[in-house]
Formats: sequence, C-alpha cells, structure tokens
Amino acid sequence: MDAAERATARARALALVGDLFASGLRPDSLEAWRQVPGLGVALPEVLDEDEAAALHVHLTQVELFPFESAFLDEGGLLGGDVAAAVRARRARAGLGEPRGLEADHLAEELRLLSFLAGAEAQARQDRQASAVDNLRRHQAEILDQHLLRWLPAFVLAVEGVPAAGDGALYATAARLSLDLAVAWRAELPGPAPAWELPALRPGLLEEEQTGLGRIARRLCTPALAGAFLSSAALRRIGRGLDLPGGFGKRWQVLEGLLASAAHYQAVPAALAALDAELARFEAGYRAIEEAVPQAVAPWIARVAESRALVAEMGRAAG
Repeated sequence: MDAAERATARARALALVGDLFASGLRPDSLEAWRQVPGLGVALPEVLDEDEAAALHVHLTQVELFPFESAFLDEGGLLGGDVAAAVRARRARAGLGEPRGLEADHLAEELRLLSFLAGAEAQARQDRQASAVDNLRRHQAEILDQHLLRWLPAFVLAVEGVPAAGDGALYATAARLSLDLAVAWRAELPGPAPAWELPALRPGLLEEEQTGLGRIARRLCTPALAGAFLSSAALRRIGRGLDLPGGFGKRWQVLEGLLASAAHYQAVPAALAALDAELARFEAGYRAIEEAVPQAVAPWIARVAESRALVAEMGRAAG
C-alpha cells in the first residue's frame, strides 16, 4: 500500500467511526462494518433500528459525552472556548460549520481528519507536493492540538461501559480511531507541543467547607480528575460492594456512593475500588505514552493527583 492508498484507507476508516458516533449503527453502515478485518465484535444479522437508536442515545448522551469540551473544560461543560477553537481550526483547514453537531464532537473531528486524509490522497495522485505538505501540517496540528488531547481518555471511558453485541462496537470503534490517530501522528513531521490541563486548587481536603459533594465534583470532572468516571463505572463499584449510590448527575451518584460507604463502614473498600478505576486510566495512558508522550503526559500527571487524593481520603477516614 503506497502513501496515497494509505491516506484513502485512513479517510474511509475515520469516516466510518465518525458516522457511528454521530448517528449510531444503521443498515448501510452495518454492511461497511462487516468488511472491517479482524473486528472481533458480534454484529447482528438483522439490525433492529429502534434498539440501535436507543443504544446510541444511551452511550453518547447518558453514559458518555463525546465532545472535546466535556473532557478539557475545567467545569466539564460543553461548548465554550474549546468548541470555538475547533471551529476556528475547521475554518483554517477549509471547512465551514458542521451540520447538526458541534465542531468538537468526536464525529466532526474525525470527519475533519477524514476530509484532510482524502485531500492528501488526491494531492498525492496529482503529484502536488506542496499541497501534500500543507495538508500534513494541518493534520499534525489537529491531532496535536485537539483529537489526541482527549481521545485517549474518551476511549478508556467507552471501554469502561459494559456492552455486548453491537454495543461493544462503540468501544472497538473508539479504540480503532485512537490506533489510527497514534499511527498517523508517527508519520507526520515535527514534535507535538506541550500542553496542560486546567490548574487544580491545592489542599482540597484541608479546606473546612470541603464535603463529599466537592470531592465528588472534582473526581467527576475529567479535566480535573484525569479520568472520566462514567455512571456505569460508578454503578459497577457500588454493585461490587453492595452499596447504594446517589441519583442524578455522576457527581451526585459518587457522592451518594461515598456516603453509603461511610454509613456501612466500607470506606476502605470503596476507595480501593475507586482507585482501581483511576489506575485503569493511568495504565491506558501509559500504554501509548511512548508513541504520543506529549498527548498523554498531562493526563498521567492529573490521574496521579486524583489517586493521591483518594489515598489521602483513606488516611483521613482511617
């Protein structure tokens, strides 16, 4: 496979993953997924479109939020400066506003890169070396300044949501997009720039007004925790310890879980399970650290801080 063919294959794969996260599995995309070699996921013979639509809503609007801003904003809020930066990046790459989805949605970032990969393939076929160089510069900047800054955390979050059948396709597709992005970046010139997650307020446990709610909010804000604690992960922790959790938003579920652990004298076990989930994210970052060190360095440092916070909570409770 030459460089033009590789760019074409990359464009098609990214478009397929983007379509899944944008619209869910559909009959036409199901046939495309059947052609992916080594997929390792049990795809349905006949797709129940209502079930597929319900699953898509559950995974992308209830359990997870596939937006760059949800992972990088210091409040975990959608839109804002993060989304504005992606819109500006699209404009510089020659694309206008996306239709239907915000620019920092995973599907739109993958579609943007798919567009650039397809353009590269055409430029190579036309032997336009300067156009190829310009496109590769855009690709590196989008990978370094956007997609690779949050995709590793998102992939690990998806993989933490139990799913079977076509539900497992989302985790496989997310991992496929990360593998493609990491391998792609290795082909592009220039070092990735260093970057940082939002700064933390020090001494959280030392403040008199700190309660379980403030701790839970921090641990449930990806940019502050270094991980995305999904509702599924929190339920898994609660079920494993036979503890009731809270209701509502994820931080409220975690607050309720920690309160229940205190009531039932299960704080050490609850904190150990919480640390294990954070450790899963740290191991996931470490697995790709050598390939994209700048992309995951802030996440490794931040999740280590969260694990230290959990350990400090254990010492205080003890």
